[in-house]
Amino acid sequence: MKGIMLFVIISLLLLIGCNSTSNMTEDTDTSNNEPVDSTADNPRSGYILKVIDNDTFLFAPTYDKSLLDKYSKSEDIHSKYPNAILINASETEFNLNKQKEGESVEVWFKYTLDIYPPMGTASKITIKEK
Repeated sequence: MKGIMLFVIISLLLLIGCNSTSNMTEDTDTSNNEPVDSTADNPRSGYILKVIDNDTFLFAPTYDKSLLDKYSKSEDIHSKYPNAILINASETEFNLNKQKEGESVEVWFKYTLDIYPPMGTASKITIKEK
């Protein structure tokens, strides 16, 4: 019986010790963090596959006309075309009305969502020179 009590007491002391916050640093204030400029990151190069509306287009790193023709009539082209990402360009000054299918672009992402199909919001979009 004494062995069981001793085991319980030691176990409780270990649990209390593991739960201690005294080892944490006190400098956990994140209010002084500098904002991150997402446009400073490397852009992703690719092509406009399809303009969905004024703010959204389908983007992929490769352009394959045969695949595009095969899936263009499908409502779920974004899920069928390999590596395609739906991009929201509403936070950029990029005019999608003047762009055409197959246009080579560079996209800087503000963030992407790892969902199916992948989606992202662009912070900057430029047309690549040929």
